[in-house]
Amino acid sequence: MKKTTVTILIPAHDEAECIIDTLSSILSQTRKPDLVVVVDDFSKDGTGDLIAENFHQVVILRPEANLGSKAKAQNFGLMYKLGREYLISTDVVITIDADTTLRANALAAMVAEFDRDLDLQAACGTVIPANPDNPYTLGRLGEYLFAFALPKQIQQLYGGKIYIVSGCFGCYRTDKLRGRGGWHTTTMAEDMDLTADYQARGWKVAYIKDAICYPIEPFNWHTYKSQMRRWSSAFFQNISLHWRDYISHEFGFFLWVSYLDAGVGGIIFLLLPVFALILGWEKIFWGFLIGDVLGVTIPVLWMGYKLGITKLAISTIPYVFFLRLLNIYFWFEAMVKEWIMHTHLNVYVKGH
Repeated sequence: MKKTTVTILIPAHDEAECIIDTLSSILSQTRKPDLVVVVDDFSKDGTGDLIAENFHQVVILRPEANLGSKAKAQNFGLMYKLGREYLISTDVVITIDADTTLRANALAAMVAEFDRDLDLQAACGTVIPANPDNPYTLGRLGEYLFAFALPKQIQQLYGGKIYIVSGCFGCYRTDKLRGRGGWHTTTMAEDMDLTADYQARGWKVAYIKDAICYPIEPFNWHTYKSQMRRWSSAFFQNISLHWRDYISHEFGFFLWVSYLDAGVGGIIFLLLPVFALILGWEKIFWGFLIGDVLGVTIPVLWMGYKLGITKLAISTIPYVFFLRLLNIYFWFEAMVKEWIMHTHLNVYVKGH
């Protein structure tokens, strides 16, 4: 069996506070990458110089001006040439955010599937917040534990019907990705856009649960608000762009489930308990409340147990419901702005 060659591609803009940890985790993997490329996207905090001082084996590319988005920085690296040859010539390219570290065997777990399955074109791993120490990141951890316990694994079991290959740690066969033109900038979520396009083309996509990464998640209101506004707007932008594919291909079923869960589910979550109390429907009120809590808690605790973080998983439960209230607001705000007011978000703002 041919061993898949691997390039790690990291877009970085003012990431001096975290890039050392990211690169250290990559270079200490049980399976080493063949090439590591950082696109220092016009950082002003010395990111590129810090890398050069500490990691001589890492290739640093420096655009002459800020490219303006993660997708454009990734494309800069993907398309970069040394003479007539592309700098990145490996079988696969793995994108990792500059604030994301990897479990020691994450790269091995990810690439093993590409070694084994030559038809596999894109894959994502399991995402666990690196900083679950405040209400925002604890809530996000709970959301991720739920997502990777149920929706993502069901999508994989159903035949790899993944509708988002998470951009913080995603693997792609280089020839297909470059032939597509890399990541498109039509929406604010290049990973969701790319996944929809891959699925529509019939290119195989997978979720690899043992490939675990740890991104730094938004840690206060400002950073959380920035990220959620981008994510929520991008969700509706991608539906507008790919709605035909979401309707005509099986993977779209899971997108529409997510849409109904956030929209209709959000309304039910807000209004049903209120009306049940007003109308004296105590059984409905308590039935809804208990069912909702159990429906969240059981998958979260099961996934926490599988990952060896049961106590931490327990602590996330109240914060999951706290974030749900915030997420409902951002979801409907984005729907109104994108689909009704047509004031589209078109400036990439980092969540932290």
